[in-house]
Amino acid sequence: MKKILLFLILSISMLSFGTESNQAVLKLIKDVEKNPTAESSIPKYEKIIDFSIETEDFEIQLYPEFISLGMENIDKNTGKILLGSYLAGVLKNPIEKKTMPKTSDGIKQELKVYKILKKNKNIKSDFFEKLIDAEKSGTIDSIYEDYDRK
Repeated sequence: MKKILLFLILSISMLSFGTESNQAVLKLIKDVEKNPTAESSIPKYEKIIDFSIETEDFEIQLYPEFISLGMENIDKNTGKILLGSYLAGVLKNPIEKKTMPKTSDGIKQELKVYKILKKNKNIKSDFFEKLIDAEKSGTIDSIYEDYDRK
Protein backbone atom coordinates (compact mmCIF):
# COMPACT_ATOMS: atom_id res chain seq x y z
CA MET A 1 0.00 0.00 0.00
CA LYS A 2 2.83 2.39 0.86
CA LYS A 3 4.49 1.66 -2.49
CA ILE A 4 1.27 2.43 -4.37
CA LEU A 5 0.80 5.66 -2.44
CA LEU A 6 4.40 6.69 -3.09
CA PHE A 7 3.99 5.90 -6.81
CA LEU A 8 0.81 8.02 -6.99
CA ILE A 9 2.49 10.95 -5.25
CA LEU A 10 5.49 10.76 -7.59
CA SER A 11 3.22 10.48 -10.64
CA ILE A 12 1.22 13.53 -9.61
CA SER A 13 4.42 15.46 -8.90
CA MET A 14 5.80 14.63 -12.32
CA LEU A 15 2.59 15.76 -13.97
CA SER A 16 2.56 18.97 -11.98
CA PHE A 17 6.19 19.88 -12.58
CA GLY A 18 6.86 18.27 -15.95
CA THR A 19 7.07 19.77 -19.38
CA GLU A 20 4.52 22.42 -20.22
CA SER A 21 1.75 21.30 -22.55
CA ASN A 22 1.68 22.59 -26.10
CA GLN A 23 -1.29 24.84 -25.32
CA ALA A 24 0.36 26.22 -22.18
CA VAL A 25 3.47 27.04 -24.20
CA LEU A 26 1.37 28.68 -26.91
CA LYS A 27 -0.17 30.90 -24.23
CA LEU A 28 3.32 31.80 -22.97
CA ILE A 29 4.39 32.64 -26.52
CA LYS A 30 1.40 34.92 -27.02
CA ASP A 31 2.08 36.56 -23.64
CA VAL A 32 5.71 37.35 -24.46
CA GLU A 33 4.76 38.69 -27.89
CA LYS A 34 2.79 41.45 -26.17
CA ASN A 35 5.85 42.79 -24.35
CA PRO A 36 8.87 40.79 -25.48
CA THR A 37 11.60 42.63 -23.58
CA ALA A 38 9.86 43.08 -20.23
CA GLU A 39 11.49 41.64 -17.12
CA SER A 40 8.19 39.87 -16.43
CA SER A 41 8.64 37.94 -19.69
CA ILE A 42 11.90 36.30 -18.59
CA PRO A 43 10.28 33.46 -16.55
CA LYS A 44 7.99 32.82 -19.52
CA TYR A 45 10.97 32.63 -21.86
CA GLU A 46 12.64 30.20 -19.44
CA LYS A 47 9.60 27.90 -19.68
CA ILE A 48 9.63 28.17 -23.48
CA ILE A 49 13.34 27.30 -23.51
CA ASP A 50 12.77 24.34 -21.18
CA PHE A 51 9.89 23.13 -23.33
CA SER A 52 12.01 23.30 -26.49
CA ILE A 53 14.71 21.20 -24.80
CA GLU A 54 12.33 18.61 -23.38
CA THR A 55 9.77 18.23 -26.16
CA GLU A 56 9.97 15.38 -28.59
CA ASP A 57 7.15 16.80 -30.71
CA PHE A 58 9.29 19.32 -32.62
CA GLU A 59 12.77 19.40 -34.10
CA ILE A 60 14.29 22.84 -33.72
CA GLN A 61 17.43 23.90 -35.59
CA LEU A 62 19.90 26.08 -33.71
CA TYR A 63 22.71 27.92 -35.47
CA PRO A 64 25.62 29.68 -33.77
CA GLU A 65 25.17 32.96 -35.64
CA PHE A 66 21.85 33.76 -33.99
CA ILE A 67 22.21 31.83 -30.76
CA SER A 68 25.68 32.85 -29.56
CA LEU A 69 25.67 36.47 -30.55
CA GLY A 70 29.24 37.23 -29.58
CA MET A 71 28.25 40.21 -27.49
CA GLU A 72 30.48 40.60 -24.47
CA ASN A 73 28.22 43.19 -22.90
CA ILE A 74 25.10 41.01 -23.02
CA ASP A 75 23.71 40.01 -19.66
CA LYS A 76 22.18 36.63 -18.82
CA ASN A 77 18.57 37.87 -18.98
CA THR A 78 19.07 39.53 -22.37
CA GLY A 79 20.47 36.24 -23.65
CA LYS A 80 17.39 34.42 -22.37
CA ILE A 81 15.13 36.97 -24.05
CA LEU A 82 16.89 36.54 -27.39
CA LEU A 83 17.03 32.74 -27.26
CA GLY A 84 13.47 32.55 -25.94
CA SER A 85 12.20 34.85 -28.68
CA TYR A 86 13.85 32.69 -31.34
CA LEU A 87 12.31 29.52 -29.90
CA ALA A 88 8.92 31.20 -29.50
CA GLY A 89 9.02 32.16 -33.17
CA VAL A 90 9.92 28.64 -34.25
CA LEU A 91 7.29 26.97 -32.05
CA LYS A 92 4.26 29.23 -32.48
CA ASN A 93 2.96 28.06 -35.86
CA PRO A 94 3.67 24.35 -35.33
CA ILE A 95 1.72 24.42 -32.07
CA GLU A 96 -1.06 26.73 -33.25
CA LYS A 97 -1.48 25.63 -36.87
CA LYS A 98 0.08 22.14 -36.84
CA THR A 99 2.76 23.12 -39.39
CA MET A 100 6.43 22.18 -39.57
CA PRO A 101 8.83 24.35 -37.53
CA LYS A 102 10.61 26.97 -39.64
CA THR A 103 13.93 28.46 -38.66
CA SER A 104 12.99 31.68 -40.45
CA ASP A 105 10.02 32.22 -38.11
CA GLY A 106 12.42 32.11 -35.18
CA ILE A 107 14.88 34.47 -36.81
CA LYS A 108 12.09 36.93 -37.65
CA GLN A 109 10.88 36.97 -34.05
CA GLU A 110 14.41 37.25 -32.65
CA LEU A 111 15.21 40.09 -35.08
CA LYS A 112 12.10 41.96 -33.94
CA VAL A 113 13.18 41.61 -30.30
CA TYR A 114 16.81 42.41 -31.14
CA LYS A 115 15.73 45.76 -32.61
CA ILE A 116 13.93 46.65 -29.36
CA LEU A 117 16.90 45.58 -27.24
CA LYS A 118 19.33 47.43 -29.49
CA LYS A 119 17.40 50.61 -28.91
CA ASN A 120 16.83 50.11 -25.18
CA LYS A 121 20.03 48.33 -24.08
CA ASN A 122 22.45 49.43 -26.80
CA ILE A 123 23.44 45.90 -27.83
CA LYS A 124 24.90 45.02 -31.20
CA SER A 125 25.24 41.80 -33.19
CA ASP A 126 26.92 41.57 -36.59
CA PHE A 127 24.49 38.85 -37.69
CA PHE A 128 21.39 40.90 -36.90
CA GLU A 129 22.92 44.07 -38.30
CA LYS A 130 23.41 42.20 -41.59
CA LEU A 131 19.75 41.14 -41.46
CA ILE A 132 18.68 44.75 -40.91
CA ASP A 133 20.77 45.77 -43.94
CA ALA A 134 19.18 42.93 -45.96
CA GLU A 135 15.72 44.20 -44.94
CA LYS A 136 16.61 47.66 -46.19
CA SER A 137 17.94 46.31 -49.49
CA GLY A 138 15.00 43.92 -49.96
CA THR A 139 17.09 40.74 -49.95
CA ILE A 140 16.11 39.32 -46.56
CA ASP A 141 13.66 36.75 -47.95
CA SER A 142 16.49 34.87 -49.64
CA ILE A 143 18.33 34.67 -46.31
CA TYR A 144 15.22 33.24 -44.64
CA GLU A 145 14.80 30.72 -47.47
CA ASP A 146 18.42 29.60 -47.06
CA TYR A 147 17.87 28.82 -43.38
CA ASP A 148 14.62 27.00 -44.03
CA ARG A 149 16.34 24.72 -46.57
CA LYS A 150 19.15 23.69 -44.21
